[in-house]
Amino acid sequence: MDYNYFEDFKAGNQRMLEFCIQQNRSSLLFFAYKFIRDETVCEEIVADSFFKLWQHRARMTDLGHIQYFLFKTTKNACLNHLEKEKSSPFVYHGLEGIDQQDDRNIQFDMIYAEFIQLLYAELDKLPTQQAQIFRLSYLEGYSTEEICTLLNTTANNVFYAKSKVLSHLRQRFGRNDMLLALFLAPYLFQHL
Repeated sequence: MDYNYFEDFKAGNQRMLEFCIQQNRSSLLFFAYKFIRDETVCEEIVADSFFKLWQHRARMTDLGHIQYFLFKTTKNACLNHLEKEKSSPFVYHGLEGIDQQDDRNIQFDMIYAEFIQLLYAELDKLPTQQAQIFRLSYLEGYSTEEICTLLNTTANNVFYAKSKVLSHLRQRFGRNDMLLALFLAPYLFQHL
């Protein structure tokens, strides 16, 4: 979305809203799923975030503000949902609640969601069992022994699958990007 698209969006061009949804929906769904773990609720939260964005479109200052608003609104809605499940009230602060206080966390979450989206796209290109083993191991934290039990396979198959996937990802992302991702992995995966 460039400057002209942004101005059309602010002016109420619904095609630009559709473009914005297309560009951000999957990242927001993944981001919401980190909190909620219920696809239906995540879909509702993300749809509501786009609705709120549309309501406040004239107040957006630039493209980064749009993305920040979407992630912050989605995060607030997820927290609201979790608090409602606990039967204690949580106040939604809406647009007024957006400040720079947790800007770094939201920016990290945006980058993280985009990285995971790219990672899942690459995993979809791999044989099913390799991708499943990688997800269980690196994204869900299962041990090799637990994976063997879940998938009725051997430790050698698990190690082989993990090495094949890592090799594929190194080719796709390049050695430097992969090293960066592996460096950040312990921090990233603790937020799942």
